[in-house]
Amino acid sequence: MARDRGPAVARRLLEKALRAMRASAELSQQQVAAEFDWSPSKVLRIENGQVAVQTSDLLALLALYGVDDSDRVRELVALVRESRRPSLASKYRHILTPEFADWLEYEAYADTIHHFETKLIPGPLQIEAYTRAIVPAFLGPEAEQTRIDQTIEMRLDRLEELLNPKGPELIYIIDEAALRRWIGNEAGSTGQRIMMDQINRLKKLNTIGRRAQGEEVSGNLNPNVSIQIVPLSRGAYHLLRGPFELLHFNDESIENMAYFENPDMDVVIRYTRNEPGKYDDYLDRFVALQKSLHAPEELDRVLDRLVDVMADRRNDLRLDA
Repeated sequence: MARDRGPAVARRLLEKALRAMRASAELSQQQVAAEFDWSPSKVLRIENGQVAVQTSDLLALLALYGVDDSDRVRELVALVRESRRPSLASKYRHILTPEFADWLEYEAYADTIHHFETKLIPGPLQIEAYTRAIVPAFLGPEAEQTRIDQTIEMRLDRLEELLNPKGPELIYIIDEAALRRWIGNEAGSTGQRIMMDQINRLKKLNTIGRRAQGEEVSGNLNPNVSIQIVPLSRGAYHLLRGPFELLHFNDESIENMAYFENPDMDVVIRYTRNEPGKYDDYLDRFVALQKSLHAPEELDRVLDRLVDVMADRRNDLRLDA
């Protein structure tokens, strides 16, 4: 099933193509601007993705560059149309940090996502009740109900983008501590019910593990999701320092990206292919940890043991008693 590229990725591909075609035609930005009586800055902004390209402008540029292959023209026109589609980030930009909005422009269109989490169930794996419990807590007691509702809606929409059958390959590692916290029990009334439902949801979404066990996976789910748990018995390990998410794109013209969520700010880092920086370090450590854990096909057994502990209340130390 063909995957969507998404508006942001389409813009990047279009920018690259326009710069390459102008260079092939041996024209400067100033010469192109003079040909159409444009300001030189317009050509610069088009090639940098700072302004949306109109189809009429694209066709004029292709004629100037001598591009007349009908398949190539159709492909580039399709990129223009795709680049102008509304995105999840554009819909919710008013409630997002600039960094997270930028991240959402690309996340669902990556080819592979590696996500490590220490304290919470990763957002795309959360059941709605879990999300509704954590959002008000994160936004604080002074948050307006409208903002709370919109944030919850955004998170649920994000889930749909990632978990649909055309979503990226999703590889999750979750520290067991995230499963031990009774999210939803803030008022002391629901006990472990939400966490039990959440654990069952993890089992269902672990489609790579389920397929490895010979199970049939529903056609409305992303078939390429794996989930592994780091047991508390593991003790200290390097990645315990904090959660992160890595985006990998097979097209080398799109930078790989890393996202780090901190209490005071979000950090998004882009890594060019010739200067990967710490991206490869994080990926190597993720993969090394992944190989040391129970495989995705063993997730049900791992979670069932945890449920037994929770049901017996053996993890309820009652420190507040």
